[in-house]
Amino acid sequence: MPAAVASLKVSSREVDGGGTKAKLVALTFDAGSSAEPVPKILRALAQRGLHCTFFLTGQWIERYPEAARQIAEAGHELGNHSWSHPAFTSLSDEQIREQLRRTEEIAQRVCGRSTKPLFRPPFGARDERVRAVVAEEGYLTIYWTIDSWDSVKKDITPQMITDRVMRYMRPGAIVLMHCGSEATAEALPQLLNALEAQGYQVVTVSDLLRASEP
Repeated sequence: MPAAVASLKVSSREVDGGGTKAKLVALTFDAGSSAEPVPKILRALAQRGLHCTFFLTGQWIERYPEAARQIAEAGHELGNHSWSHPAFTSLSDEQIREQLRRTEEIAQRVCGRSTKPLFRPPFGARDERVRAVVAEEGYLTIYWTIDSWDSVKKDITPQMITDRVMRYMRPGAIVLMHCGSEATAEALPQLLNALEAQGYQVVTVSDLLRASEP
């Protein structure tokens, strides 16, 4: 496990961004639907030598093992996005644990890497109980600062994604995007250019949080 990830303190607190002293931003990609745009996303990040955080569901890893391996082999950080993408607020404590453990097991087997200690709640559905159970399983609940809308707005264009993310951009932001969005894959080069032009450095969630520690 990378040192940055290993040193993160797990608790039941909610994380929806990092500190605002440095112009750092974490672009995050949730994977639960298609894997088709993944090569284009990885290419855009590799061309700039950037590493981001990918929150994968266990079923997605099972369905697209090659894409999951490519993400891991490119050096990106992995996070747990549940097994089957249910709303965790509707699950029992034991069902929550099962969702996390199954995904961790397949990530270790397919990617050779752990998803700990980062968890992204499906649908953003979380409360104090969910965060506490998740923390007991070794995970910190990672929400977001900016939703790119790539999974909710019908017919969203690459330009709309770039404009929305940059409109709400601030130091320490965590941006929610999706591996299954073709518009996101197409937006990424121009979004990365826009961030660079404004002096932002793209980092993983764990690096963002480490940089935010007092």
